[in-house]
Amino acid sequence: MAAPGKVTLANLATWGAKNANPVDLTLAQETIVIDQFTQQIPVSFVNGTENRYRREVTRVPVVPHHVGGTVCEGVGSFTPVTDQVGRLLAQIPLDKKIQAASNNVSQIRDQLQSTAWELAEKLGYYMINGNGGTTSSDGEIKGLKILSDALPATQWYLPATSAAGVALQLIHLDKIRKLVKYPIDFYLMHSDLYIDYKDLAMAMGGNALGEVQRPFASFAGGSVVIQDRGVPAYDGIPIYTSDHIQTESCYGNPLKHRIYAGSFQQSKGLEMFFDPSNTTMGIQVDPVHTKEGSDEDFWRVRDMKGLSLRSTLSLSYGSNFKITNS
Repeated sequence: MAAPGKVTLANLATWGAKNANPVDLTLAQETIVIDQFTQQIPVSFVNGTENRYRREVTRVPVVPHHVGGTVCEGVGSFTPVTDQVGRLLAQIPLDKKIQAASNNVSQIRDQLQSTAWELAEKLGYYMINGNGGTTSSDGEIKGLKILSDALPATQWYLPATSAAGVALQLIHLDKIRKLVKYPIDFYLMHSDLYIDYKDLAMAMGGNALGEVQRPFASFAGGSVVIQDRGVPAYDGIPIYTSDHIQTESCYGNPLKHRIYAGSFQQSKGLEMFFDPSNTTMGIQVDPVHTKEGSDEDFWRVRDMKGLSLRSTLSLSYGSNFKITNS
């Protein structure tokens, strides 16, 4: 479960939101419960569309001093960061006569539910691949790839090069994990690469295979239910998967994959942010005026969230891994 003081998206989906529009809340809940990795990300609240903070680069040094000695001031290094929310938009049209002939079945509700799944897919995609652009690619979240690209070399693990890339070995996971300097909460890899991990573990007698219990939010009967559910794990660390992790060229070798490892440590790790005063968990659903000369009603759906990294020491990645079993 979440550590004290650390609120996750799954928590918010369960608690609901005070005075929230029920349409916004239901859509937000349905969006959140789809992706278990996203459910675990802690959230912070901002006013407006920006999250401003100082990202830790090196820690404040701590050294021993004897009583009565001269104390020298230690200085860590931090860099100012301003992250913007991304904005995902959907617009739902519905002919009034279709709605009137639907035998008390809400066509708008069905389209909103369809939108929830598509929003979740897009959020999952941009959470990995978003470039954070505010000009030529306006509205994208600053995703994990661009955050990890900016990490210092001390947070990378690039195994030996080869024309065919590198086959995953368990020691690679150990080396990626070692670079995370805060309590590690996850590995994240492509589902095809996880198949390679599973095949490797089974070839070793299954000794490396395991699972841990993590909260899983599901939407049923109009409410969110959180149950503990098994998640694949290596050395007790959950392995989440995402098909949105794209192949990349590494050392000139095409079609290689990246593995992320990181922390959700409060105020140090990854966190999602949004403005709770203007949205319900980042979601807004507004009716749009009917176009002149049209017999349709329009609804606009907005999902406005951002992703931040509070310390470079809380994220690492390994790259140049090839997929061998898919």
